[in-house]
This record gives sequence, structure tokens and C-alpha cells, in this order.
Amino acid sequence: MTDTTEHSRQFRTIIPEKYRQRHVLRVAGAAGVLALTLTAGGCPVSVNNSESGGNANGGSNTVSCPVSSNIETSYDFFVNRGLTPPQSAGIVGNLDQESYCDDPDTSNGIAQWTDPTRHSDYINYVDQRGGATLYNQLSFIWAEMNDKIPGDDQSQALNDIENDDTSGAAADDFSQDFEGCGQCENTQRETYASETLADAQKYGWAGF
Repeated sequence: MTDTTEHSRQFRTIIPEKYRQRHVLRVAGAAGVLALTLTAGGCPVSVNNSESGGNANGGSNTVSCPVSSNIETSYDFFVNRGLTPPQSAGIVGNLDQESYCDDPDTSNGIAQWTDPTRHSDYINYVDQRGGATLYNQLSFIWAEMNDKIPGDDQSQALNDIENDDTSGAAADDFSQDFEGCGQCENTQRETYASETLADAQKYGWAGF
């Protein structure tokens, strides 16, 4: 799979890039004039610099919000198919590294299917189901791991992950067995997996 550079986990929403962060939205504005209503990962955020304790000379207001809904949706998908929270978080940590769990078109997908055969299988699969929605892409991952795609058996990934007790171990197994990346940056994948599991506990996602 295609390697990605290290990045901050970000909200995949309409928030301007400079305002995107994973857990915290930080907004700076001029004296008493900033008033914004944004949507962060499904969390409405209203900020008024003059009324919410910001610096009158252009200081910052900080508002905590849940993480990207794509992260939660992806995590819930795997838990609802019988994987444990740590195992599911390990997979999502990889998808976050590959694509932020957000590839809405049919280029390479959330798992970055760049191998020609697997890419063709991926395109055919999602096209037959109405397009590269997040659900269809997650379903293709699950189909691959359950040997449901002729000539594309990724069941070793599922076999190994089902024996893992930690999100880090699951992240490593998915990276090695499913992604097959060159420079995998596994430490970063493990970090995203751990953060996903912590968010699942904090916000009461599936399995908690």
C-alpha cells in the first residue's frame, strides 16, 4: 500500500484546514469581533471571542469536540462484525494513517489499494454497490479478510488480528498482513490505534 507521511489526525469536515485538529478546535480572532459556528466531526461549535473568555486583543478560544465521524463509523463497523474494541482500533489506526479514513472517490480508497489486481477488485466491488462510500470501502476490506474476493485472499490478516489483545498488536498485524507496505511507520499506526481505542472509551462507541 502507499505510505503516507506523518500527520495530525484531523476532522474531515468543512472546517478550514488551519482550524482542523483531532480533539481540539483552536480559534484566534481580533478584539471582540470573532463569532463562528462550525461543525467538527458532527459536533456543533459556536465561538464568540468577546463572550467566551478569549483574549480581547486577539487571543485564542479552545473548544473540545469528538473526533471525525469517519473514525467512529469505521471503528463501529468492525466491532459490529465481531472484532474486539482493541482489534477494531488497530485496523482503524492503519486506515487513519493511509487516508484519514476518508477517500470518497474511487482513486485508491481508504486502505490505499495500489496493487493493480486488488485495485481492480476494489473498483469493481464498489461500482457494483453504488460507488465508493465509506460503508462500501469498509465492506470491501471485510470481504478481503474473509476470502470473499476471488483470487484476493487476505484472511491471514483476520486470523492474526483475532488473536491480538492490544490495539498496537492489531495495528501491526493489519499493517503487515493486509497493507503490505514498504516503510510502514508502525509506531504512528500504533499511536492512531491507541487514540481510537481511547476515543471509543471516552465517547461510548460500540463495545463500551
